[in-house]
Amino acid sequence: MGAEISFAPGQPCWFELATTNQAEANSFHAQLLGWDVVEEPIGGEAVYTRFKINGGDVAAAFSLPATMLAQGTNPNWGVYFATPDVDYSTAEVTRLGGQVLHAPSEVPDAGRLSVCQDPGGATFSLWQAGRNRGVDVIEQHNSVGWTELATWDVPQAQAFYTGLLGWDTHPSSGMETLHRFAAGGSRRIFGDRPGGLTARSNVPDAAECRSYRC
Repeated sequence: MGAEISFAPGQPCWFELATTNQAEANSFHAQLLGWDVVEEPIGGEAVYTRFKINGGDVAAAFSLPATMLAQGTNPNWGVYFATPDVDYSTAEVTRLGGQVLHAPSEVPDAGRLSVCQDPGGATFSLWQAGRNRGVDVIEQHNSVGWTELATWDVPQAQAFYTGLLGWDTHPSSGMETLHRFAAGGSRRIFGDRPGGLTARSNVPDAAECRSYRC
């Protein structure tokens, strides 16, 4: 594992797959991206998957509980954004026109989080680091290298995320529907198509991945 990563406020710091078939998802990502799978019990029969590269966290996964399925939640990749004060940032979500789906709470021995929704309906999490600062591997082969928001309303998203997370923003040359956002001048963020937030992995051969079958 390399040097510990420090995440500036507003940067994506954790990536989490909510799935209806955790065992299959674990196998798929292990075979496709070479991720090691480490499972941790979290109560009852539930387990939390940590995906790793060379011993460092690259992403995670959990099984959608019945309550979330009943609410119509579909499998998705969740993105966590770093904040030094999750309580303050969560209050700002409401002030800026978003919604708080899960109020700030402690994750024992790890940090503090909330789950929110932007004015366009995209769900994301806010993370105040404790012992767990975030992933250990990012922007390398077979790890997350791009976080993207697909939205119907780019100006609305610009106002919300720049106000909440302090992102800089500029249009992408040659792509009218893509606007790039940056937090701390490094992490690239998002574009203009409806659908919500997602995380994309860097791979050495995209054509090989497209033809891959597990």
